[in-house]
Amino acid sequence: MWKSSRLNVWNANISPMCKICNQQIKTSKHLFFNCGYSCDVWKQVLSHLQRHPLADSNLELEFAIKKARSTKSIDKVYVMLFTENVYDVWLQRNSKVFRNSLSPPNLIAKEIVFRVSCRCSELERHLLIS
Repeated sequence: MWKSSRLNVWNANISPMCKICNQQIKTSKHLFFNCGYSCDVWKQVLSHLQRHPLADSNLELEFAIKKARSTKSIDKVYVMLFTENVYDVWLQRNSKVFRNSLSPPNLIAKEIVFRVSCRCSELERHLLIS
């Protein structure tokens, strides 16, 4: 993602567009918060907490940082989901770049929720499946 801008300076013919949606210039903000694919995954993940994504990506990031300092169970689950979401979107980006393969957002969302629920306490798990 960032290397391609360096490669473009060296006249290596690398597209500056997002590899997943091919509609916007690739930046970390776009990939993790604004790309239609990552937004769809995040929306499905948050539905397990009966939440909707915040309208602005900066607000979502600030919210995640705030929740990371909390000791409440619901906040811990949110932060685990947020972290897994970022990680999985990055894996999907790499899969698209190196194998030209992309899993459906609903499958990725299910995998994220499953992994987080495996790491949760019983109380936290209940928040995900209630």
